[in-house]
Amino acid sequence: MGLFTLFGIFLCGQVISSTLSGNGTSGGFTVQENSSLQLTCSSSTDFKHASYQRRYLDKSPDTITAVGYGSSGCGTDPTPPPYLTCFCVSRREYACVIRNVKRAMNGDVWFCTLTFENDVVTNSGNITIVVQIGITAVSMVLPADHSVSVINNTTRQFRCETSAGNPQATVQWYKDNGTPDRADDTLITTGTETDTRASGSLIVTIGKLTLTVKRNDNEVGIYCSANNGGDWQYSSSVVLDVQ
Repeated sequence: MGLFTLFGIFLCGQVISSTLSGNGTSGGFTVQENSSLQLTCSSSTDFKHASYQRRYLDKSPDTITAVGYGSSGCGTDPTPPPYLTCFCVSRREYACVIRNVKRAMNGDVWFCTLTFENDVVTNSGNITIVVQIGITAVSMVLPADHSVSVINNTTRQFRCETSAGNPQATVQWYKDNGTPDRADDTLITTGTETDTRASGSLIVTIGKLTLTVKRNDNEVGIYCSANNGGDWQYSSSVVLDVQ
């Protein structure tokens, strides 16, 4: 679980911290689409309850729910929305779980407000949910044919594009060594660059390769692979016909 100390206050002469942590990756708040995400409000000392809130650019923060101990034990007020389940871990730690993170939640900003004895209140810092939407394909778009004629010792441009996803993908280029196993293919480390374009709220990653073709590249296949957190995706190969 990622953990950040985001705010500190004095309470009865003691410095305490207020934290909001997540069990996702990349700091705790990056999560695959349709996975769950637990948001935990905690402190170094007991507190009465934690209010989970969302922050907006164009209006005041919205209280989603508060969770804490009452006369009848752990409870919430108001009742959490259907996508959220909340519970008490201890009097120093309360948690809410988004059971099924949707892509529309990407960029949502959350924070929690902790209320201590004597109604001392402090806020955690803001956290931003990043919904990871895996790419499902990468395609060679230039050249469009399965083979291309190139004059020896000249350059040729190649371009591939991923399906839409989030975040931006990593793109790598390879020379196919002609065996069924990709593990022995040759990684191309020069002449590469990456660009992106928007596709709605998602990102299409564009890989570009400028390759200087040599005589011994004849009948070698060029392909790209891409990944943004899930499985690696592979394009088809373009075979070089060196003249």
